[in-house]
Amino acid sequence: MKAGQRIRAAWRDGPLADRNFRLLTAGQFTSTAGDFCYAVALPWLVLSTHGGPVLLGTVLACYGVPRTVLIPVGGWLADKVGPRAIMLGADVVRCGLVAVLAVFATRHVASLATLGPVAALLGAGEGLFLPASFAIMPSLLAKERLQARWTPA
Repeated sequence: MKAGQRIRAAWRDGPLADRNFRLLTAGQFTSTAGDFCYAVALPWLVLSTHGGPVLLGTVLACYGVPRTVLIPVGGWLADKVGPRAIMLGADVVRCGLVAVLAVFATRHVASLATLGPVAALLGAGEGLFLPASFAIMPSLLAKERLQARWTPA
């Protein structure tokens, strides 16, 4: 099967045939692009304002610790509230926090007092978001589209 035929088959018969899955895919692409921009922008902000490696490591720890601690909470919330609400809420908050980082960048502000709380909240949002992003798939797709089934020959 040629590449063009595989793409058409995915749109016709695969998960991409479902509108909700296409919307999720577009949203996840946008969110991931934002995460990558943040991953570059934060170290750039710290180091370009003469923050140094100690401040950078501390700010990254402020991001990583809440992210790791809140992953189980995110799973619990996804089960109780619903993965869609958790994902949307976490992304809205993270978008606002990245805007705050943009303001800090324009003002050349890079201190632990300013970046630490923003990084911690971004990490918390990511920790809540991740389990919900894995839990949403079964609610979007029909059972036969969730994964390829293997049958012995």
